[in-house]
Amino acid sequence: MKNIKDIIKETITELKRKNIEVTPNNYFKQFCEISRLFDTNIKECQDFLTLVSTIDDLDKQNIDTPLKLSKYFKKRCNTKKNGLKKLIKSFHEILAPSVNHEINDELKDFIKYLLEKPTRVIQRDSISNLKKLTNKRIANDRTVLKNKTDDIIKITSLMGKYFDKTLPTSSNSTEDIHKIKNELEELNISDASTRELSFLQSKLIESAYTIENSIEKYKAEISHGKEDLKKLENTITKLQQELNSIKEENSLDFLTNVLNRRSFDKEIIKIEQKYTLFQSNYAIVFYDIDYFKKINDTYGHDCGDAVLRTFAGILKGLTRQEDIICRWGGEEFIVLLNYTTENEISKYITRVKNLIYKSEFKYKSNDIKVKFSAGVSYRNRYQNHFDAITQADSYLYQAKNNGRDQVVLEDNIII
Repeated sequence: MKNIKDIIKETITELKRKNIEVTPNNYFKQFCEISRLFDTNIKECQDFLTLVSTIDDLDKQNIDTPLKLSKYFKKRCNTKKNGLKKLIKSFHEILAPSVNHEINDELKDFIKYLLEKPTRVIQRDSISNLKKLTNKRIANDRTVLKNKTDDIIKITSLMGKYFDKTLPTSSNSTEDIHKIKNELEELNISDASTRELSFLQSKLIESAYTIENSIEKYKAEISHGKEDLKKLENTITKLQQELNSIKEENSLDFLTNVLNRRSFDKEIIKIEQKYTLFQSNYAIVFYDIDYFKKINDTYGHDCGDAVLRTFAGILKGLTRQEDIICRWGGEEFIVLLNYTTENEISKYITRVKNLIYKSEFKYKSNDIKVKFSAGVSYRNRYQNHFDAITQADSYLYQAKNNGRDQVVLEDNIII
């Protein structure tokens, strides 16, 4: 083991021998190499090697001087900033108003503010502003839709009144039409519907003038028009009901009335966006009814269907509106559960087990004892939601292989 003076002397000699300029970086590199050759522990050299070893990069073996290390960190910082810039630029697509554009300028100013210094995006006030903009956008769009609905009701109400007052049974038709014409002119249409409904309003006023001047001639036609309007109104109502029914049928499992697999694929994309933007945690719970085939073989498929409906109903009763429940296939169900602490998930699983065990599964005169196995994974422990779902499925099969009637969670916790 050599002392510092010997190492310094040997370092300078070696640099001269190699014809290398004695700069701070060259000196540091050669000094550390000589100290290792002399088996002398120099703290600065050890600290440098320790810092380099923490770098997760294929090229870290080329980092042998403080200058190269500083350049590496500068490059990493620039890369991170570029990634943040891409994320910030995507905010406009995510939050761009679809109906009410009042927050457009505010959104542009916010994005410009973040792009000036991308690291601001992870600051608490920026996250708070992002949430406020999101809520404001939703509230504005809802207000516009409500205003448009109210305006349509105003117009259709007046149209109905318009036809009623021009029926042949009316003895004061001309006077009534004159009043309706004035009401149409004074009708207070919101700004949200001005472009769409002002033209309709003008046409109605024009029609009122025409009917006012020739009311007797058109009474029969107006009466017929009222009937057509009623028929059209009934047709629209029926079509809307059918549309809502088809939409609901397409998104729900026909047997259990929870989401089907196709709808789950759409919903998890929304959950993932919320997870990415706001770091909101959620768990994946995979359920499987134990010995379900035996139930079908013993009591028949009608009984099996009844068990599935009851089991899904119990899960729905314990699942909040912001959570997702889906029939994955056969006797398997999957639940996406939002949480603040992991302890909430354990309490939820315990409630499900207690309620399933206490519930009476009856089919005709038969009492059927139903148990289940499940696996639980936490999204924030995995690179993506696909891996998290795969792991929850793996925990489910672990529970089944262990004898069923149990739930396996992360960290090998069993309930």
